[in-house]
Amino acid sequence: MSETNDTTARTITATATKSGQWWVLEAPELGTTTMLRRLTSADEQLAALAATQLGLDPANIAVHIERQMPAEAAELWQQYQQANDRAEQVRAEATAHRNEAVMALHAASYSPADIAGFTSLSSSRINQIVREATQHAAESAGARGSEKDTPEQ
Repeated sequence: MSETNDTTARTITATATKSGQWWVLEAPELGTTTMLRRLTSADEQLAALAATQLGLDPANIAVHIERQMPAEAAELWQQYQQANDRAEQVRAEATAHRNEAVMALHAASYSPADIAGFTSLSSSRINQIVREATQHAAESAGARGSEKDTPEQ
């Protein structure tokens, strides 16, 4: 391996595709294809190969490996991600409704223990929801108040 003083950072991108018991690692930038049993050492091996071919210090080479998922699994994973995104939206909506219900009961002078009796929430969670909503309302009012205090130009 040739010694070099080149400190230029370089990123090498490779794709990894499973073929039977082997991973096929392709690095078009290096014009190289290799096969590995496991990808655990792929970064180090590819960095060493790139250092040799490009005359760079291996410490200045970053490796990015894009694992190629089989089409069927990729489709299923995409469906999971879409369903998970929808679930997060529904969870956020449910949390907002829960907090609104707690605040409506709080505004009607129900105690945290009373609210806990109506819901599956603990009194301490009720107190936390009320505290957070009160702080948020105060911050919002403060922001609106400071806008009113700004002289018109």
